[in-house]
Amino acid sequence: MNIVTNVIMLKYFKKISIFKIDLGSNLKGVTPSGNNRNVDRKITIKDAFIKQYQIMNKNVLIRKYGEIGTLKFYEDGDIKGTDFHIYDSEQIYEITATEEDMRKDPGLYLSEILQMLEDNNAEDNSEIEIKENMIKDITYTNMDENIERPSMKLPKDQYIQALIDRRHMLEKNG
Repeated sequence: MNIVTNVIMLKYFKKISIFKIDLGSNLKGVTPSGNNRNVDRKITIKDAFIKQYQIMNKNVLIRKYGEIGTLKFYEDGDIKGTDFHIYDSEQIYEITATEEDMRKDPGLYLSEILQMLEDNNAEDNSEIEIKENMIKDITYTNMDENIERPSMKLPKDQYIQALIDRRHMLEKNG
């Protein structure tokens, strides 16, 4: 599970006694492709979640800030206020902390949120129940729902042409 937020919320969560700040961990590094200096080495992003986030959010590059066990915290300067996003496998939760929440002990508040998510995931509902407008089950897409999406099973050149045609239709309707 990963949490992405701004520096304000990271400072709040950093007050948790078991929070470990992650300093000095390289974002990028050389992949070990051989011991010989003449062998071409590729530089890749080491953290898979950073790469996934970069792809999902149009090249936004986040930085790892710290962790509590397997719960990892990342900084994204584009997230405003007291918002934070929790990425749990295929689910993305957008949460806004209220002034009342910010007065709580950070460990208690975080455990309440995680428990609420766990309880919702334990239920066999396909939709997440929104409690006090805090949690939203969202899917990020820039495609208009009213226009049919091209099939990804098409050959590459036909798929690209279908995307171009779709974009032209969107511009006419928009």
